[in-house]
Amino acid sequence: MRCLPGLMENRSGRLKLGFQAPLLLLFLAPLLPACDNNRALSKPGHLDIGVHFSTAEAKQYKSALDFWTTVLDMTWHVDDTRSCAIEVVDRPTAMFEPMVIANALTPDGVIEVNYRADLSAWESYATAVHEIGHLFGLGHNHRARSVMFYLDVAEDAILDRHDLKVLKKFHKLRTNAKEVRIRFDGLKDGHSLLSTAGIVQ
Repeated sequence: MRCLPGLMENRSGRLKLGFQAPLLLLFLAPLLPACDNNRALSKPGHLDIGVHFSTAEAKQYKSALDFWTTVLDMTWHVDDTRSCAIEVVDRPTAMFEPMVIANALTPDGVIEVNYRADLSAWESYATAVHEIGHLFGLGHNHRARSVMFYLDVAEDAILDRHDLKVLKKFHKLRTNAKEVRIRFDGLKDGHSLLSTAGIVQ
């Protein structure tokens, strides 16, 4: 789950329905995961990940997936069938706690995006890298420079030693670096100019 500064996340990683439950019943059908192949996210060896996009933030999530291909032995492709592994979907603000901008439902391979969150291109991209990190097995990191920090992501964000150590338990890495820098040089005409890993020895 990704939060704006000043708010800690719900530790369960799940939506608290509370008094909004009756309102949310209207959304139950679209809440069912669209992807049946989320097991592909945890298989050993090379990952070939199908991704279904139902979000206005698709460009940033595609750039974030490109970043992850530089870290993990993986490829990804758009998959609009039920055989996809990840679904990135816009959800109404009423489904989120205040100030929450995205939420990864790791067992289901679903990333819910608060479509009313007002984010810069960098914030949207960093949030995408963060949420996809959850799907690959990363929890939150208490180090503020890590992209897996639970609040605002610094513009010099990295996957640090701890993040890479955890990833290595589950996946084959494409790097032996101690840290991997998250780079994003903006958007031009709606397309990402750069989304690559910078190696810090």
